[in-house]
Amino acid sequence: PTLARCLWSCIMRDVTAPTIQKQLENNAKLLSYSLQKEDGKESIALQTEGFIKASQWVTTSQQTLFVRLERPSVVSILALGRFKAHSSLFKEFKVYGGMTPECKHKLLHSSLRANNDKGEAFELVNVSAAQQTSSPNFEVYIPVQYIRIVPLGPRPGAPHGTLAASQPTLGFWLVELWGIDEPTTMADVMAQYTRHMERDLARVCLKHFRRCGMKVPFDALLHSSFPHHMDSMEADSHLYTETIDPARCWEHPLATRLHSVLVEAGDLAAAEQLILQAYKSMPHLFDDYLSRTTYTPQWTRIEAPDGAPRPGMRGGHQMCLNEADEQIFLFGGWDGTRELADLWVYDIRADTWTELSPDTYKDGGPTPRSCHAVCYDAANRRIFTIGKYLDSDRTLSTPTHGLLGFLANLNALRSGEAPQ
Repeated sequence: PTLARCLWSCIMRDVTAPTIQKQLENNAKLLSYSLQKEDGKESIALQTEGFIKASQWVTTSQQTLFVRLERPSVVSILALGRFKAHSSLFKEFKVYGGMTPECKHKLLHSSLRANNDKGEAFELVNVSAAQQTSSPNFEVYIPVQYIRIVPLGPRPGAPHGTLAASQPTLGFWLVELWGIDEPTTMADVMAQYTRHMERDLARVCLKHFRRCGMKVPFDALLHSSFPHHMDSMEADSHLYTETIDPARCWEHPLATRLHSVLVEAGDLAAAEQLILQAYKSMPHLFDDYLSRTTYTPQWTRIEAPDGAPRPGMRGGHQMCLNEADEQIFLFGGWDGTRELADLWVYDIRADTWTELSPDTYKDGGPTPRSCHAVCYDAANRRIFTIGKYLDSDRTLSTPTHGLLGFLANLNALRSGEAPQ
């Protein structure tokens, strides 16, 4: 299903879209509408010329602002102006639209930026969500005559225990809708949208017939809904073509072939090769899927075999990474009774631990310590350490060889001498 959704987003749309796009760019106008409660019993007209108190829309019992346009339109811009004095403290909201009061298309999910009475404008999605691509030549525009504005929650900071905090209220003095409703253009939009919906319905039925093995109704619906559909040879030549004429394909040829090799033949290797080749030929095929995918971590326990060298249990130790050689260095720590001064390296590729020094202090290095800091100098392949944890009853007279030794090394680097 994921691949099918990705492939469906590649299917070409009707070529009347550029005309509609041009109309929206050049001829968008302020659309006329009526504003009413959902039950249709009350209608209020909002002003479009500044704030007028008598024109306010405030409601606490109805959480939806319901708009009915005078005629079918393609709406591109929604402008909202709120009446601050009546606690319109909601922030996040959604906008739905459609040709019927059910408003099945989601046109916007956004938030009001400021809690004041200034108007804000929002761009609405006016093409079919199932067919959005980057090319304006293949867009199916959504005609709407009804719009619902639905607040989702109170603005952060609304007074606790108030109506605004528990149940967001609407307080508008301005609602503007911009788009096109020119009859000739909308006739094209409606015809295009109807064809799109009919084909969508036919595709759902065809998938059901194929899944149930109902070949006779499948063939009958395929030939009646897609009379010019591609034959198998032509479809094979378009397996890795991104844009396909929707009038000639009920689904992308690659999806059909994938169903054949995976569902009907059960050939997992062939299905994998199809997907890999599709990714190579159409690198953006899975962009939509990946954008909606939540990554989950996979942890693998790293544990040395019994008897193999490995560090003992500890806390307050420090580690650093040698990325080039895939090595992790571990130094020091606290084993529950004493501080440690051992230095280990873990080889990621070999999955082995090696003890470089059981006691760095005896080798002329840092004293035992915990809760210190270490870092790896990749350019010169060296490890630096600084600091350690000191109890309140311990004094700095105890040799630390931490900060002083680190600064001495830096001074040697500045003077050009060989560091010790």
